[in-house]
Amino acid sequence: MKPKEEQKATMNSDIYCGEMLQRMNGYRVAHSLCDVDLMVEGLTFSAHRLVLAAGSPFFHGLFTTEMKEKQENKIVLKQVKASVMENVLEYLYTGKTSLNPENAEDLVVSASYFLIEGLKEKASNFIRSSLNVDNCIQVREFAEKHDCKSLSLAARVFIGQHFGEIINGEEFLGLEFEKIEEFIASENTVVPKEERIYEAVTKWVRKAPAIRKKYFKKLFHHVRLSLLSRKFLNVTILQDELVTSNVACMQFVLQSMSNVQSLPPIQKPRKCLDSCVDAVVISGGFDDDNLPTASTICFIPEMNNTWYELTPLSIAKYGSAAAYCDGFLYSVGGWEVQASQGPIEEDVPTTSVERYDPTTNTWLSVAPLKHAEKFVSVISLDGHLYCLGRSKSMYRYTPAKNTWEYITGAPEELHGACVVADASNIYVIGGLDQNNMVTSSCWKYDPEVERWSLLSSMSTKRYLAAGTVKGREIFIVGGLNEYGSTQALNSVEVYYIDTDEWSCGFSYLQFPRYSAGVTCIWDKVLVFGGEHEGETQNSIEWYNKIERRWELCPKMPCRSNFCCNWLRIPKNLLEVVEELEF
Repeated sequence: MKPKEEQKATMNSDIYCGEMLQRMNGYRVAHSLCDVDLMVEGLTFSAHRLVLAAGSPFFHGLFTTEMKEKQENKIVLKQVKASVMENVLEYLYTGKTSLNPENAEDLVVSASYFLIEGLKEKASNFIRSSLNVDNCIQVREFAEKHDCKSLSLAARVFIGQHFGEIINGEEFLGLEFEKIEEFIASENTVVPKEERIYEAVTKWVRKAPAIRKKYFKKLFHHVRLSLLSRKFLNVTILQDELVTSNVACMQFVLQSMSNVQSLPPIQKPRKCLDSCVDAVVISGGFDDDNLPTASTICFIPEMNNTWYELTPLSIAKYGSAAAYCDGFLYSVGGWEVQASQGPIEEDVPTTSVERYDPTTNTWLSVAPLKHAEKFVSVISLDGHLYCLGRSKSMYRYTPAKNTWEYITGAPEELHGACVVADASNIYVIGGLDQNNMVTSSCWKYDPEVERWSLLSSMSTKRYLAAGTVKGREIFIVGGLNEYGSTQALNSVEVYYIDTDEWSCGFSYLQFPRYSAGVTCIWDKVLVFGGEHEGETQNSIEWYNKIERRWELCPKMPCRSNFCCNWLRIPKNLLEVVEELEF
């Protein structure tokens, strides 16, 4: 007969533990069975060594190592305040105590001294729940001083989220340089507009200019100037003595002005200002049956190179030019298929101009070109579109008036030229002259004074090349070097605006191409489509400046030439349009 198995059980009573802690605290309050007195600011607090040692590593070390306090019944504590000593003891005995705005910081200090992590955490959390624009800077300084990592992080996040309000307070003006730079440089700092960052920098420096002016250059370089309006740059920044008296700051302003308004910005907006994503929009081109299409699609590099389908153009066309101007994308000219005689169709140049609004995902027909051009080039500068075709005439489109007007004659008749613009000037590069001879010339047009200037020539003659401005550099890619040829170039040249010099020491494109689309996003040059040997391409490549070579991206869902441009697309639009799978 098997012996009866012994039954076992574990008892656990939270109620008993809680009641015992309350009784022990009662003994302390009644000075019963106490064996040590703590002297704080002239007041005596009686306690039990065993409880103090069990709850605090500080007291454990005091009572168990060979220190004089081990044998003494009275211990003087100079690093804590009497006003919170009762709270500390209450927590050690019961795990509970009262917190309020008056004692929370002193409890953190005392808990740090006595190494009571639980009390320190609870007091820190209480302070965190009371963060506001008036105390957040002081709270962060306090948290860092007493090694409250979670509280310091919470205060830092709060300051960043309310930076636009905090810069109006006196505490902000008292911050050290390192703290100011941290928030000025941060991606997560929240402001209603980038101009507020500049205002914060100048306000802080002018509080103590004799001491702080030496920091201005470094802080100024964290202001994302290419995201500011040209008016703010001209009226405010270029009139500020802090900027104009510093050569490095002036150079930074001039460089950044190359990326204002019409060009994709080199600097990315802070997260709070970024309700859009950067896209490359391609309109028109050819479908799978090699027919002109009205399709409009966009490429989002920062979203795993995804493609989305947008509202199509009103007419199917290919070979059009595109330009971004004041938030809109313009599709200008190109070729469309029209009926000729009977069933015969032919490709003819069109005067059509359409404007795409990314906020409504719609195209609107605007004033057409004055003349249909076989190879039209269009660029945006200072809120206007400039159009150059085969003739020597240049026309300017004013969006507010919806009109095209003749403004100047080009110095020579060129078509198929590459036309780009920086912040101040238009550049006409290469092309075919009136005798259909390929040129390597580079002309600059200054609209301010209506003057043409001949610059240094490219090393290679080319027309139907693609180009884009990247900072103070102009990238020219591909093209044709002989009239009537379909053998595209794969060479790349870069023009340095400040020195009037060309460099051809760049690696070759992966694929030769002419009539390609090219744009620049966040300092990255991308080339789309184009033609080679009469075939329209769907390949994409980008320039890896670190490896100094061109690398391929996933292919386009269509084949395209000419029309490609940068545009900011609202994120909420991408939630309702179709993502393309191919």
